[in-house]
Amino acid sequence: MGQRNARPPRGGRGRIPGRIGMAADIVQIVSGLVSIAESGVNMGMQAGETRASGSGENTPKKAEEVKLPHKFEAIVADADSHIDKSSNGKLYEQLYSGVFLNQKRKKYWIDKETQGNSFIMYARDLNIGLGVWHWIPVEETRNVFVEAAELMTASSLDIVGKFDTTYLSPLILYEILFVIMKKVTPGPSQLKLLSVVQFPNGLKQEHTVDSNMQENKWVEIPVGKFITSPENEGKMQISLNGTAGEEEIAFKGIIIRPKS
Repeated sequence: MGQRNARPPRGGRGRIPGRIGMAADIVQIVSGLVSIAESGVNMGMQAGETRASGSGENTPKKAEEVKLPHKFEAIVADADSHIDKSSNGKLYEQLYSGVFLNQKRKKYWIDKETQGNSFIMYARDLNIGLGVWHWIPVEETRNVFVEAAELMTASSLDIVGKFDTTYLSPLILYEILFVIMKKVTPGPSQLKLLSVVQFPNGLKQEHTVDSNMQENKWVEIPVGKFITSPENEGKMQISLNGTAGEEEIAFKGIIIRPKS
């Protein structure tokens, strides 16, 4: 008998392509679902970024906290010019340069090293007695003038200033200085000066002022020092007494500042 060719199983040749097509369809469906899912994720991320961006624009920035010096508001109540407190930078730039008070009778500034309050009481803010004095303009800063007192006759002199120590920064070593100009005069000098500082706690400091100072130049003469403390709060009196020749001395003011 002749050998018969083996027949493939029924439907064998048709089933294989059908399965391949179904697999391809499944792959396409899965790919589509993945694409949809990725699109949804991207849209969600973009929406989140938009919300975050929008919320940042609508949220106001926190205002800078401005640190005010000791007794600042009470001190600048008499300021001759506007004080810019919009930022620490603007405020302290102004305070380091100084602020005139009470129609240039005083000046207030912050010492950079200690951040302590500093003052000068100009001659107009002091009680100047004895002798005949007249007022002379002195350029304190560029194109800004204050008045100093010049002694016109040979005479005894008595200059007194009072200052409330509560306006000074606490627990700082301060120094007190007179700002004086000794002028060139014919003949021997008659300048003899004694300073007296009376503190609120009753203590007193006295100094004989050296008359051999540089002439025709404003000179700072230290006459006292103290540490600000609760037991030393109140009015402090600073005085300068003595004698001087005709037109021999001019007086600009009293400085109270942290000692460097």
